[in-house]
Amino acid sequence: MQDSATAMDANSRGLTHLNEARYDSALMELGTALRIRRALDDSAGLGRTLNSIGSAYYQMGQYEAALDAFLEALVFRRAEGDQQGIARILVNIGKTYQDWRQYEQAAQVIREGRALADSSGHPFVIGYVLNALGDLEAELGQFAAARANYHASLRAYATHDPRMAATDSATGWWLNTGSLARLLTREGKPREALPLLDSLIAAARRTSSMRAEARAHLFLSQARGALGERRAAIAAAEHSLELSYRITQRVLALDALAQLAELEREAGNAPRALAHLRAHNALRDTIFSQSTSQRIASLQARAETERLHAERRRQEGTIARQRIVVALSTAVLLLAGAMLLMLFRFNLRLRERRRELAAANTTLEATNAELRTAISEVRTLKGLIPICANCKRIRDDEGFWEAVETYVGERSHAMFSHSICTSCGPELYGDDWNPNESSSTSRPPKK
Repeated sequence: MQDSATAMDANSRGLTHLNEARYDSALMELGTALRIRRALDDSAGLGRTLNSIGSAYYQMGQYEAALDAFLEALVFRRAEGDQQGIARILVNIGKTYQDWRQYEQAAQVIREGRALADSSGHPFVIGYVLNALGDLEAELGQFAAARANYHASLRAYATHDPRMAATDSATGWWLNTGSLARLLTREGKPREALPLLDSLIAAARRTSSMRAEARAHLFLSQARGALGERRAAIAAAEHSLELSYRITQRVLALDALAQLAELEREAGNAPRALAHLRAHNALRDTIFSQSTSQRIASLQARAETERLHAERRRQEGTIARQRIVVALSTAVLLLAGAMLLMLFRFNLRLRERRRELAAANTTLEATNAELRTAISEVRTLKGLIPICANCKRIRDDEGFWEAVETYVGERSHAMFSHSICTSCGPELYGDDWNPNESSSTSRPPKK
């Protein structure tokens, strides 16, 4: 934990030195942070520190060391999947290629960074990428596209977003104001560039930013020269050169020397023009030597190889995920098919059972109907019935003797009505018997 805190402190001090253009001190502190983070295997921290180291070397015009640091930082950023960090490093690599006059490579990596910045949605990263793209387009003479990107960059930096710090918005103003001023000079409108450059110089002096002041004086010299104000242009270029040497801004010094050589030549001062030109060529050879060019090309090839490896790993990961998805989809489809088959067979059996049950219910209903009809119509007495031979009473199951009409009435739906037959009437009533008063007559004897 202590080592991690020490690395953070060293990295923070390095960034402070970097912002104040003290590049040697920045590299010393950032180197300390780098060693600790390598020991801790802190990939996220390594990506940030290496990017800062690359920025320090870039400001000093040491493009080989800068590109080497940027490319190593890119490896860690890609491993972390940090789209914002990847976009920023790609822009830094693109700016390095642009200074090296490798415009095709610069355009490729900056546009890749823009795609990642757009997908991340972070306004600072978007603004940074758009400014770099505008600078590249201005260098190539695509002035309308450059202007559009500068204004889009300013809008991104002005976004009210909690991720956007006040210093980030200030950075956006510095970058785009200087870029727009230089673009106006290139478009043949140097007088419109002067107010922008005056505001930049005033802000740089107010914040003690020598690099910003050196850059603004260089652009001011170009604008004054375009207006024919040669003496003012020479003074601005000399001031830019002095500041650039003081803060080891070799690329700015190189541009200032080229500007002074051209201005002195136009003024007819050949010795001074030649002196500036010789200093320019000597400095250029230290920055853009043949051996450095070869090493830069080697680094570029390594970067392309690492990019291809990363792309291959990404594709392999995508293919592996697709195979898993296909396997899972196949399993799900097979399971769904099996379930559908089981459901189909279950439905067949269910329909068959329903048909059987419906047929059984129909038969049962018919049987019940017949039974209910029979029960409602008939109650049958069966078996051997003991009856008295004399009085004709019947003995029930409990041994009691009952009258015939009682016995039968309790065991069937039959009902009795009483009358006197023609055989019993004379016996009971003698001569008083009147057969016509009987409610029924006797059946004729069977033959």
